[in-house]
Amino acid sequence: MRNQAAKRRETIIPDLVTSHHPHDSIIQANGPQIWEVKRVHSAQAFSRDSGLPDGLNGFYRLRNRGRMVRAADRRVDLVPSEYEAKSKKADEAFGAPGSTAVLGALRAIPTVRGIALGAFGEFSESINVLIQGLAHEGALKNPGKFGQSNYEAAYGQILV
Repeated sequence: MRNQAAKRRETIIPDLVTSHHPHDSIIQANGPQIWEVKRVHSAQAFSRDSGLPDGLNGFYRLRNRGRMVRAADRRVDLVPSEYEAKSKKADEAFGAPGSTAVLGALRAIPTVRGIALGAFGEFSESINVLIQGLAHEGALKNPGKFGQSNYEAAYGQILV
């Protein structure tokens, strides 16, 4: 397990990179698609001073207005801005003064997508999107590997 100092030195290390998906795929992107896996560790927030629980964390706190959004989906929403912040930090730490090379490279590829697992076992909707995209590709390219002879049957078999 890395200590906090090592974590602060990290820049951008994606968990999953996909590319070259069929054009009609739900996960098709122009260029490599970066996926970052996150988890919501606990439903509780903890006091930095005492270490004791002090209520629900921001992902599980109920909202009075708007529709209900799963905590895992709330966590996923933060991923693109976290990557942007890491890019800016890498430019400052490793680039020439005023450099935006890392940030520019990040902005040149499709927006980073998150996948999150919640404290109560919930999954973000993005995992369903990834599964559907991979099932489409597998059924399209290799239905026989799934014991099927056509796309529809193979797609259904993979999703099960």
